[in-house]
Amino acid sequence: MPAKSSAVHQYAAIRRAAAFHHSLVADLAWLIHMLLHPLQLLTAVLSAIGTLLCALKPKWQPRGYRAVRWEVPCDVDETEIGRYTYKADRLPKDGIDYIIIGSGVSGLWLGACLSKCGYKVVVLEQHYIAGGCCQAYTDKGATFSPGIHYIGERIVADDDTWLTAKDTWLTAKMIAIAGDPEYPISWHKMGYENEDTHERDGTGKGAYDIIKIADQPLVRLRAGTDEYEKELCRHLPGKEQAVAEWIKTVKEAAAETMVFLVSRAWTPTVQRIWRALLGRNGFKWAGKTTHEVIASLGFSAREEQILCCQHGTTGEAPRDLSFLLHAAVVHHYLQGGYFPVGGPMSIVKTLSSTIHKAGGRVFVRAHVERIPVENGEAVGVVLANGDTIKSRMGVISAAGLSATLHHLLSPADVERYMAAEMKFLRQVGEGVSCVCGSVGVNGTAEELNLPSSNLVWFPEEATEGHDMDEIIMKYRNKLLDFSVEDGFCFISFLSARDPAYTHLHPGTTSCFIMAEAAPEAYEQLNETLGGAHTERRTKAYKDTKKQLQTKLKNLLLKHFPQLEGRITSFDVSTPLSMHHYLKRFASYGLRQTPERFTHTLPRVGTAIRKFFLTGEDLISGGFIAAVSSAMVTATHVLGYTPLDIVTGHHLLNDLPNVPQPPTLEQLTQAAKTEAM
Repeated sequence: MPAKSSAVHQYAAIRRAAAFHHSLVADLAWLIHMLLHPLQLLTAVLSAIGTLLCALKPKWQPRGYRAVRWEVPCDVDETEIGRYTYKADRLPKDGIDYIIIGSGVSGLWLGACLSKCGYKVVVLEQHYIAGGCCQAYTDKGATFSPGIHYIGERIVADDDTWLTAKDTWLTAKMIAIAGDPEYPISWHKMGYENEDTHERDGTGKGAYDIIKIADQPLVRLRAGTDEYEKELCRHLPGKEQAVAEWIKTVKEAAAETMVFLVSRAWTPTVQRIWRALLGRNGFKWAGKTTHEVIASLGFSAREEQILCCQHGTTGEAPRDLSFLLHAAVVHHYLQGGYFPVGGPMSIVKTLSSTIHKAGGRVFVRAHVERIPVENGEAVGVVLANGDTIKSRMGVISAAGLSATLHHLLSPADVERYMAAEMKFLRQVGEGVSCVCGSVGVNGTAEELNLPSSNLVWFPEEATEGHDMDEIIMKYRNKLLDFSVEDGFCFISFLSARDPAYTHLHPGTTSCFIMAEAAPEAYEQLNETLGGAHTERRTKAYKDTKKQLQTKLKNLLLKHFPQLEGRITSFDVSTPLSMHHYLKRFASYGLRQTPERFTHTLPRVGTAIRKFFLTGEDLISGGFIAAVSSAMVTATHVLGYTPLDIVTGHHLLNDLPNVPQPPTLEQLTQAAKTEAM
């Protein structure tokens, strides 16, 4: 834990400074120091208790746990999971504990977690397929999943806990403990042997990210901290010491991330106490921009561009991006990039199955019109078709802060109960927009020699008079200027990183290309070219999409000329597509600035009783942040306290201790036995 580490370091410093030769004297000096600093003493004591309890590994059940009665979801065919259409007569007959609005990974993980804890959950999704950014669709023989490109650090050591882990993360563990073991997730590491290698080292290790900066040598990011450091040193000669300090700083900041952000589970007052005791370092890094930290280490504008080459993951330029988030992203991928075998819909399937077997449901085509509030309490939801669905214990919005405040709650309820959240939303603002191309290709990734790594393209190299921020903003603003042919882009090939793809879709390849765009340009398009609703799209808007398609296609062929004549489909989505479903133009939700991360809002609980928030706006954009937001929401809803967390009694340790969902065969057999 950070506090424990700080106390130990102070102890070691006193030993060195005084050059004591007798440990008892050193211990006494350290004790006097701690007594003079009561906050540090309390932190050290709590940390010691937590360490002891974690070592004992007690088998706690989650707070609020109730025995689950697993059942066969008779009306849900296995092939329907993720596409189960809403009908009123399909609702659970014995009532609903929690309604979750939105079926992104945060909504599904939260629903699965609460289901395993004995609660009846209904997840409502307006789209025709569940999953949010995990969803996938098939067109002309190729399958596309535009939201999930790669996930980092899938392995967590058994003796690590989510709060104390320094060099590991939670991705696989978090999905596994909430998902249905009948549909386990396998993870495939990106980077073929001998793929994307160069003559310099001959390691044969494939890259997960390849960055092209103008005509400069390629930056190849491979799994492993040592590989990352070597690659930076290769591109930043003479800066070996600064690179080592950079990696040390990244690890120091990343280690504070979850301790800092779990405070979203509690009230502002408790958040401030929590941050004072445990999150001081996290608060420090959250309040600095990435540019500030890089400049303090003596790097130039050109070197900053290399250090921030994974910019597309956050969508925020270095002068505005909170360093806490940048450090978390860099650290998250240090051990490589992974992709779920079978695609992201396998994640949707395992989480949805848990909910269904617990008697809940994940519905699609269930458009929530509003959340009625009676006497200061959320009582359920009203659908666009007029149906009212009641909940016993609460309504949880995973639809994003903007959609929640502007569309799901009435203006009167927002003004009365959530004026502070509305003020925060206006202050922080929403982030970058994206234009995306989903490209179907005739031929396999292998025969076309396509990489499993991502490609990031910067058309210009940064200089002291023209830094990375200016380059990013230039090409965002020029995306709709079709006289400018080049632009920043991100390219990935789903079919090259999923070993199951070729068996499911032989002879095809799916490609994804993304370019950043200024949101305000699309707000104008919304007004001048036909609006955000599909049925109102005009010829002018369709013509604009065709021009965007041409621009993106030329960028794709520039970097992968072997695709010439092989493209079978090219579907373009604009921020208006995002607006149609999420009522916002921003692809990453809220901006990822220091102002956002140092604020006590948004938080899980609200001034409306039985109404809670989850999703990427609670923590930050991205897959692992969305899953983590669900964990933070569950921590609050189930009744965990800060003392629980510090002493090792936390959800991710407790959830594996509850019974797993039986297989469908076991449930069917049990039902037959019970009927006899």
